[in-house]
Amino acid sequence: ILRSKWDQPLLKLRDLVSSNQCPQSKLLPATMLRLLQLCLLCSYFRGGSATKSISSASIPQTSKKFMMKPGIGWCAESDGKEANSRTFFTVGCWGAQNLCESDPMCVAFSCQFSTDAVSTLYTTTECKRHCETLDWVNNPQLIARADVNAGSVNSMGASRWSNAKCFAQSAYTELSHELKSGSTSLEVRDPSVFNVGDGFRVNAEIKAITNISSRTLHVATPFSGMFPTGTKVIKVRLPRALQLALKDTDPPCPTNAAGVKVSSGCSCNAGYAGTINATNEYPYYSGSCTTAPCPANS
Repeated sequence: ILRSKWDQPLLKLRDLVSSNQCPQSKLLPATMLRLLQLCLLCSYFRGGSATKSISSASIPQTSKKFMMKPGIGWCAESDGKEANSRTFFTVGCWGAQNLCESDPMCVAFSCQFSTDAVSTLYTTTECKRHCETLDWVNNPQLIARADVNAGSVNSMGASRWSNAKCFAQSAYTELSHELKSGSTSLEVRDPSVFNVGDGFRVNAEIKAITNISSRTLHVATPFSGMFPTGTKVIKVRLPRALQLALKDTDPPCPTNAAGVKVSSGCSCNAGYAGTINATNEYPYYSGSCTTAPCPANS
């Protein structure tokens, strides 16, 4: 069941545990129940053959869009530098991808398809080594290749990672103008990376996009920090807590539309055309107001 449709039994287990309907839930402490869920995950993620080939198609592509880098080994920069903030898990490539996808601070992972796989996640979350170096967390573009000889490692370590691959996040852009503290919008070089409702991160600040106009991303809450032009804007999966916080928000009318709230109605400003309708899903409206073209013969 886990190998064919592993998500459904896990979701069912979660629901049973959270509702105290699990037959043993009153006998087992919460920690043991969480360990049980992890064991179920491990039974799926650790499966596979040690000789199975690794390709970019082996990694499910989700909102973060991971790209396999050339070479073998752990992730490294073009000059061989590899000492960046990281943590480790005893999972294969699919397990590492799932963990990195769920962690907004994770930008890459190196992994192996084997029965005793150990994967490295490059993140600040539960950091185990080189925690003071955040170059990759703030700029995944620095990750250029996989290199089993990068950094300082003994022969045993190099042998263990001789069939590993590096997958780095490729869904990001950068600020085209300085982002000031208190701002609720930012201009980026490539807005096509994002859609309304997506999450993104600038350094450690995580936001949700409420509207996109031209190259400007709009968010609901102001930034607390100040970031210079060129700072990476990295696409992330929104944390569950933030999704829930946004659930009951009555959004304001989007750019180029007149009105206070979507629930009370929005109309496009002069020179713009379109419709704005309230919806039941984030960002809780559909449509936009775009520049109206000049009519025929004018």
